[in-house]
Order: sequence, then C-alpha cells, then structure tokens
Amino acid sequence: MKKLYYPILPAAILLGMAGIPRSASGASAITSILLPEFEGGELILDAYPAMELMYNAYPMKVTVLPEDANIRSLRLVTDLDDDPEGPIVKANYQKADKTYEFVTTPFGTLLQGNPANYTEEERRESMWNSYDELSRYAAARSCTAWFEATDGSGVKSDSFIVTVMPRDRQPLSDNYQQGTFWLNEEWFGHTNGSINYITSGNEVKYRVFESQNPGEAFGCTSQYGMIFGDRLYVMSKQPSDNGDRYRFGGGRLVIADARTLKKIVSFDEIGTTPGNGATGPNGSTMMGDGRACVGVRADKVYIGHHKGIRVLNIDLEKAASQNYAIAASAFTLGKEIKVADDEKGLYEGQVGNMVCSGPYVFAVTQSNGLLVIDTEKDEIVGNLGTPLGEGTNKAYAVQGVVRSADGHIWFAERGVDNGKTITRLVEVDPFDAMVLNSYILPEGAGNITTGWGAWRSTNFIASKKKNVLYWASVGSGYQDEILGSSPGFIYRWEIGNDLPENPYFSLGKRPGKDENTFQVPYATMGYDDRTDEIVFATTHGASYNYRYEWIYRIDGITGEIHDYQQLRPYFWFPAMPIFPDRYAPEFTALDNVKLGLNAEEINLYDHISDLDGGENHIVFRLDENSDTESRTSSKEDIVEATLLNGKLTLNPVAEGECKLRLLAESNGKVVAHELLVTVGNATGIQNASCSYGLNYSDGMISAKGLEGCTANIYDINGRVIESQIISTDNWEYIPDYFKGLYILRINETSHAIKFKL
Repeated sequence: MKKLYYPILPAAILLGMAGIPRSASGASAITSILLPEFEGGELILDAYPAMELMYNAYPMKVTVLPEDANIRSLRLVTDLDDDPEGPIVKANYQKADKTYEFVTTPFGTLLQGNPANYTEEERRESMWNSYDELSRYAAARSCTAWFEATDGSGVKSDSFIVTVMPRDRQPLSDNYQQGTFWLNEEWFGHTNGSINYITSGNEVKYRVFESQNPGEAFGCTSQYGMIFGDRLYVMSKQPSDNGDRYRFGGGRLVIADARTLKKIVSFDEIGTTPGNGATGPNGSTMMGDGRACVGVRADKVYIGHHKGIRVLNIDLEKAASQNYAIAASAFTLGKEIKVADDEKGLYEGQVGNMVCSGPYVFAVTQSNGLLVIDTEKDEIVGNLGTPLGEGTNKAYAVQGVVRSADGHIWFAERGVDNGKTITRLVEVDPFDAMVLNSYILPEGAGNITTGWGAWRSTNFIASKKKNVLYWASVGSGYQDEILGSSPGFIYRWEIGNDLPENPYFSLGKRPGKDENTFQVPYATMGYDDRTDEIVFATTHGASYNYRYEWIYRIDGITGEIHDYQQLRPYFWFPAMPIFPDRYAPEFTALDNVKLGLNAEEINLYDHISDLDGGENHIVFRLDENSDTESRTSSKEDIVEATLLNGKLTLNPVAEGECKLRLLAESNGKVVAHELLVTVGNATGIQNASCSYGLNYSDGMISAKGLEGCTANIYDINGRVIESQIISTDNWEYIPDYFKGLYILRINETSHAIKFKL
C-alpha cells in the first residue's frame, strides 16, 4: 500500500474540527444535525494539497437544532479515519457564516515555518514531492462521511459520500484559443497569483497555468496580463508571496506559451534600482514592483514598474524554438526608461497603462502625465496633459489610455477647473502624437479614475472592431454600512456621437451570498470583440465575503446581461480578463502594381485584415532586403519605395520590374507579402530622378535650384531621421548614418532620391 506523507495541520483547523466544550449556560441540548441538499447526495472535490486551506474548499452550511443548542462546531467523521492511508477529507469550521469548508487531505511534505527561510532548492523539492505524489495519484477515492455532536450526546447527521478527484492536468483541446482567461490577484499573504480559464461552453477551469506547470505560479498580487506574439505575459507586484507554501512564486514577470501555457521564462526583478529597500524571499531586494506591460513590436516589449519602464528585448529566432530552454534565452532585460529620480517618493515614478501606436508608446504615470516614448530610441520625447493654471486650478492628472478601433489614442484625465472637478477625454494622432480634440464629460457620464495606492488597470477600455469607448464608475451602487454608496455603472460612447448623459449599464442591487447581501463590482472589466460583450467581475465584498465572486457578460450595445456564473467560493480577487489572439494578419487584394511616369500611393490599411480586430493598429514595414533592382538588362534601381504611416509611395526610376517585401505586424505576429512592381516604357523615365536637380554620388548628396526648400531624410520604414534646410542653389550634404537604404524628399515638391550607405 502506497505511503502518503501528512503535514502537521495548523492549530486553527484542529480547533475547528475538535469543537468547543459545553458551557455552563442553560442552553438547550442538541437534538439533530441537518445537512443541505446536494446533487446525488455526493460531494465531489478536486485533489489539491490540504494545506491550500480553502483553495479547493466546498462550503456546506450545516443546521443544528434547536437554534439555541449549546454547540458551536461539529466533528466530521469518515469511514477512512482509521485507514492506513488516512482520511481523504477534513472540515474547517468558519464562524463567519457558520459553514464548514471541506478540504482534501495533504500530499507530499510541508515546510515548517516561514518558507523564506529555506533555499530555493528546498522549497522546490518540497513542492515537487507534493505535486509528484498528487500527479501519480490517478484514481478517485471515496468515503462515507457524517457529522457528530461534540457534546457527548452521540447525535449524528445523515451520512453522505465524499469523492476526491485526481488533479486534472490534461491540456485543453482548444489550445486555450476559444475561451476567456481571468487573471487573479489571489489571496495576499496566502498565495501567489493564478489564472482561470472559462471555456466557450462556460465551464470554469481553475488554475490552468499551474495545471500545465506543476508547483508553479505567478508572483504576488498578479495584476496585469496580455497575450502578445502568441505568448502570455503576466505582471505581478512582487516576485512571490511568502504565505504560499505549495506554489513557487514565479516572479514579477512570467512569460508562457499562450497555446500550451507552458512556462518559458520569468524575472524576479524588472527594475534596476531598489524600491523601498525591503527584502523579499532569499534576501532579494524589491526591484521594480510590477505594473502593466505593452507589446512594442515582435522583438520588444515594455515592462512597467513603480519607478519607470524596462525594455524587454526578444531574439525572435531563439524565441521560435519549441525547446523552452532555448526559447527562455531569447528574453533579456535591457534599457530602463526612468520616469522619476531614485530619491523621489516610493511611487513618484509609478507607471500605469500603456498603449503602442507603432512609432510611439503612450504611458500613463501617476505624477508625470502621459509620456510619449520613441520606440526606436527608447526615449521619452513628449508629455501630454493639460495644466490649468495657478491657485485653485490644478494640473490634470492622467488616469488611463486606450487605442480606439480607428487607431487613434484616447486618454482620460481628471482635474479642477474653476473649483470644479471634471473628467476630460483627449484624442491624439497616433503617428505624430499631436492632440486632435478634447471633450469634457457631462455630469451624468461618471468619472474615470486610477487607484494608485494599490494600483490596478484602469476601467477605461475600447473595442478593436467598433469605434466605441467604455468606462466604469465602480462601487456598490446601493447603500451599505461597510461599503458606503457609489455608482456601479458602465458608460458607453460611440465616438463622434453625443457624449453619454447616463450609464448604459447599472449593476443595481443584485443578491450576494444570500438575498440580504449584495454584489459589488471588482477588478478591471474587458471588452470581448468576438461577441461584442463587456466581461465584468463582482464580489460580495468586505472581509470573509470576498470569497463569493461572479463573472458577467454584458451586451456591448444594450447593456443587457447575457450570462453570469458564480466562481467556486475562494478568495480569487479577479484582476482582469485576457482574450486569446487567434489570428495572424492577412494581406488582401494587393497583387501587381504597374507604374508609368507618375508616382503612386497605396494605403496598406485598405489591404489588410485581422479577424481578431484592430486592423488600424497594425504596423507596416519595408523589408530592408526588398529587391528594387531591375529584372531586365539594367542593374540600376527602378523604383523608390517609401512607407510612412501605412502609406506606401512608389516613385518610378527606370524601366523594369522588381519585388518589394512588405511586413505587417499585428499584436506581435508578423506576416510578409511580396509585391511585384512593374515600371513601363515611358519617355524620360530613366532620368526621372536626375531631372529634379538631385543627385547622390560618392557619399554626397547635391541639389541644384532648390534653395530655401526643406530636405527630409527617411529610413526604409518611412521614419524621418533628419531635416535639412537647403541653404544655397548648389547645396551639398554628406549624410552620416548607419549602413542601409534611405530616401531624401524635398517637402515643397515631389522631388526625391534614394541612396544607400
């Protein structure tokens, strides 16, 4: 018979099972113990280690008669209590609502005392022993159980069956591509972060990351996640929670394969300077408390923390390996973009939500406005926000930022205008970072705020398929002695229409754990473009009742509740939903291009599709290895190609044909398309670039007859790298750049030349 190892149970559980002796009061003697009804008279539990306390707990409310019976807890008895392998279930009495939490028995070994006092190897060995034992325990076990009074009266409940199921580690058949992830903060001081998965059939699969990585978890208080380049990125505020004895803290950043959930790599420290000087597990310093992250391009991600932003560089060739050990070496932390000086306050440089527009990342900060970051140089090049003056008129504080379906950037800011607090929505051009419009929300349109003290992603979101913004004013929506009163509203604005005067959804007074309690919003909502729904979490709230939580799906147009379900009771503390990114972009209706004497401009946004949405978020580039040389007898360049803001400009130079290799990147997925360009036989075409009075020879650019004009020099992707004023009629200029292909254009004319260094 296989031997199992049992840890010592904490005193709190032992006391709960042992009961409390009869007092000397005159209360009535117990006469009966009544059980609730449950399907089939059988209680089915998942096989988690017992010391996870309520992680797998099933609450059962047991009624004792008469109501004034002199007993405060009961003893759970099973027919396996004396079995050599020991009992398979225990019960922990919860006085808060007089229920019993059923907990499966322990597997493996337990570290005594503070896990931080042990080495990483000792911690892992303990956990691996535990989960190895559990994984090999493949058959379900059942027992007969009943409750007994602890006053010596011999009063018992009816018996019932308890079945403990083995831990399901089977990967899901949809490769985690058709459902919805819910990232969980988890119970601070007790467990590391986790992620659940709600299938397309509305079945909740709990802790799916751990199911594919036994003994592993995210860090402490997992608050933000994204899928980018077919990888799941999860950010946590700290690398591990010392209260979690069974799951090893994964780090402030954990990266996993989005289709298998297998862990690729993790980072405990994501900043370069200590936070508040405190120490974490094994003496590590608290370096850069995790915040949000954003994909910049396939080979780069920005990692936000409480002091700034760290650049994560990705070697795409290594990252593509199916060998995770090789793939792990592809991810390296690089430059840090400082937001505040080290000597400033703990959260002076705190970074919140970020979005990327291609040339720029727009990053919300607590005290420094909305930063505009050049993604080529990884440098701050601008700051957006609205200072309102002196005295009672304070500068606005930026709260959140999103990118709408048309590609424009929108940020929300709160400020004081003539003594009145208002919320403003500001529209920004994604290509030049210039403010286009601003709108003050009506009084009936709620407000948009970020809680910086215990940061979480702002409840300000956008659809990728429809030009609609959503925001939420969270709170109870009813009067409650503990929670107070604040609106549980969601607002919807179709850009271009009038701003909303009222919420499009109100949570109202929805029952909580019973009809006398009520739900409150919790976590950051998300928008599911697949179904045009808001995904929204609630809890009963307040202390022990945070273990009651619900997930809602709300119609994105009408505000009607389509579906909701209650999670297994536990302190999940949902953080945010994360939606799969199933599809790569596809070029459409873009084949051969024939040019005569005149240039042609092609808007590539008219020739791209992404079934996940966000076509206007796609970034286009020209492959530097594009063939622009003639395929006829001549070897000279036949076309000048520049790509700026998604617009491809083709200038004919010489007769012939060539192929341009276009790259389109959507959410970290890159596809290539070869475009055949043919330049026909047109008079003067061979000398088109020379007739402009422009020439490039032996490393020097020369211009004639263009005095006073502005010469802009572009790289292969259409980014302006330098501007020069042509100062004389016989202007000469020697460019000093990295080797590559460049374009010089004269702003006031159509003149242009291409040159290689």
